Amino acid sequence: MPDILRHKYAALADNPFRFFKSTCYIYYEDLAKTSDVNSSPLTWICGDLHLENFGSYRANNTLYTLI
Repeated sequence: MPDILRHKYAALADNPFRFFKSTCYIYYEDLAKTSDVNSSPLTWICGDLHLENFGSYRANNTLYTLI
C-alpha cells in the first residue's frame, strides 16, 4: 500500500513530536535489547508518574505506605 505509506512518512516528517510519538515502538525494542531495565524489579506504574508525585501517606491501618 504505497499511498498509505507515503502519507505516513509525510505525517512523520511534519514535526519532531509526531515522529517520536509515532515511532516509540522502535525505542522500546532497542531498550529491551540494550538496557539494564531488564534486570530491574518489575513494578506496576499507574497514573501520573513524576518526582513531584512521590510521597507517603498513613493508611486506615496506621501503616505508612510509600506512593
